Amino acid sequence: MNLIPVLLALATLTSGIFTGLIFTMLDVMQPILNQQSGAEYTALMQNIISSGRRSRVVLVSLLGTILIALAALVLMVSQNQIKLAFWLTLAGWLAFVVGALGISRFAAEPLYDVIMGWKPSAPPADWPQYRQRWYQLNLMRGTGALAAFVLFLVALLVR
Repeated sequence: MNLIPVLLALATLTSGIFTGLIFTMLDVMQPILNQQSGAEYTALMQNIISSGRRSRVVLVSLLGTILIALAALVLMVSQNQIKLAFWLTLAGWLAFVVGALGISRFAAEPLYDVIMGWKPSAPPADWPQYRQRWYQLNLMRGTGALAAFVLFLVALLVR
């Protein structure tokens, strides 16, 4: 049995889950956050951040995508299958590593640390700028994750 199509299907699935989570935040949560006061925003964001940091779905979709796609790439190389599906998978892996994991780790997490340090009863005066930054980071992460999802799907279909 050839594992490459199975791995590509799993990479598509896990990247799709992460993409769905991010776009849910953008489309469902952001309008709610935009209507809240600073105190309400801070309290809700601290709950979201705390929950997200403990979420197995977030962890599995992030790390699963990276490891599964990497396993598919290694198998393609070991089986000397450096064709279009390989390049699409590599591009998807890079889009996900940079656009989802990289932005999460090096931009979103430091922002979360700042927000977690706020007192809900007294958020800083510039809290709306942090809300806008959170939206922008989610848009970038969602774009990277969506690009990876599409690239993995196309790689699976052309294989």
